[in-house]
Amino acid sequence: MQAVKAGIPPPDVVPLTGQERAWSSPIWYAPSAEARKSAPAGMTVADLKKKGATQLGDAQLKSLIVSKAFWVRNNVTGEEFSVHHTAEGYSTVFHVGTSAITPSSVGNPVLAGYLGTTTPYKIEGGKVVTPISQDPFSVTMYKLGDTYYGARSNEFGYANYEIIPTPQIASNPLTAMINQFSIELGLTQQQKQQIVPILKQTAPQLEALKKNTSLKPLQKIEQLKQIADSVDSKLTPLLNPEQQQKFDAIRDEHRRQLIEKMASQAVQKVGTDLKNVETDAEKTAADIMQKAQADFR
Repeated sequence: MQAVKAGIPPPDVVPLTGQERAWSSPIWYAPSAEARKSAPAGMTVADLKKKGATQLGDAQLKSLIVSKAFWVRNNVTGEEFSVHHTAEGYSTVFHVGTSAITPSSVGNPVLAGYLGTTTPYKIEGGKVVTPISQDPFSVTMYKLGDTYYGARSNEFGYANYEIIPTPQIASNPLTAMINQFSIELGLTQQQKQQIVPILKQTAPQLEALKKNTSLKPLQKIEQLKQIADSVDSKLTPLLNPEQQQKFDAIRDEHRRQLIEKMASQAVQKVGTDLKNVETDAEKTAADIMQKAQADFR
């Protein structure tokens, strides 16, 4: 195009035709009757008002959230997280599930919570206003009895958020992992009753393997494979094909993270002769990764 504008022939290495990319229009998904039946109904602002809920004003909002930390649950996804609003006008979200699927407009809340990244906020017009990617999102709070509900401005009149007591996941990471696992796989109540005991039995084995300093990294890989094979054989008959596919993806990602961490720890421990440390460490890490790839194929 530039060559044409300049009135000169284009270079012979440039193709004379090109393909333009364009965004397609949204494709709306209509869930099946069965999917609609099993999905949470959700609470609308209109429903809350019919039940007698009242909207909080600025003074009530400041009394409720400023300089305080509290837990919030998304009643649609089941996700639970902690929110803190400072008196200086900054907010932080902690304990967002590491596998949470979130809209891209909010950035990476998992990383932001881990790093303690803050976001400015202000209270005005009976709303908590937070700019996300330069767009103002607001939350309107409602009180019904002793319970507080939040309705985000971009969620079409639904009050999906509820302030809750500090949950068990704050002191028990295993509970958090099991809850997130259940949400991501879409486990039924019957499946939870069958699968949760298996996960609880496995957790102490993994923790003991992690703390065992007498084993070499390759020996840990061997034991990790034995534990993983045992779990797979117990869970596979309990999952449908779609759940099995999701489980495989989650399991493979967790294994990758664990193996990379073990390899990194081995690199840090190998050798005392500074001239040989780099070569020996690289060889050890490579052996671990090669062994893991072979074992978990």
